[in-house]
Amino acid sequence: MQSQHDVCYRQLMSGDLVCRLLVLSNMPYCETLRGIMKKTSITLLGMAVVLALSACQNGVMTTPFGDYGVKSRDGNRVTIGFINKKAPQFGSNTKTVAKAGKPKIVMPKGFQGHWVTTDNSKNSAKACKDDYLSDDAVNLNIDANNNYMSLTFYEEGGDAHWLNMQQISETQVAGTVSYLFQGQGDENPQPETIAVRMTLKNGGKQLAVHNWDEENKTSLYVLCSRTPQVYQ
Repeated sequence: MQSQHDVCYRQLMSGDLVCRLLVLSNMPYCETLRGIMKKTSITLLGMAVVLALSACQNGVMTTPFGDYGVKSRDGNRVTIGFINKKAPQFGSNTKTVAKAGKPKIVMPKGFQGHWVTTDNSKNSAKACKDDYLSDDAVNLNIDANNNYMSLTFYEEGGDAHWLNMQQISETQVAGTVSYLFQGQGDENPQPETIAVRMTLKNGGKQLAVHNWDEENKTSLYVLCSRTPQVYQ
């Protein structure tokens, strides 16, 4: 079997310039062509990328990871890459979705404020000042104009809003609440819907809340401040 080197050596006598150079440099013909083709393919691929980017507006393509394209030009040298790399945004977070689906509902102004309930009413004043750290303390914050509420326990709780609400009187409302409760270790909380009734008592200084912090039970909250602790 004749080697590529032998073939080229015979072709040298007939004037094949390529083979003559290969024989003189003692380089195998196939390996040399393979190297040439590899370099040519890389060059052509690079040229194709540059041409594709050049066809875009200002040589830049928009991707989910940021703008990708020509970063600089220096004569025949073109540098391409991410111009403003960013994290891809393929969806919305839970709070964004919740805000988008939140209806415009305004509660009577008497419900506005920061409310607290404890098992022993004597501890309510301390709970209002955050001086009472116990599992039985529950904080309810209501932003009456913006349909925002929060119900928080000791290291647990979450945001809430009305899905629908009926104003029975200036001192009583009822409807369905969407409550995004997050317990300890809960990495993927899901909103739950709860039928809730609220009634102002004692001249608006107390608030009776039925079927929220305890199922089928009514809890009596005291008013700490008209300014709610809002964590939106």
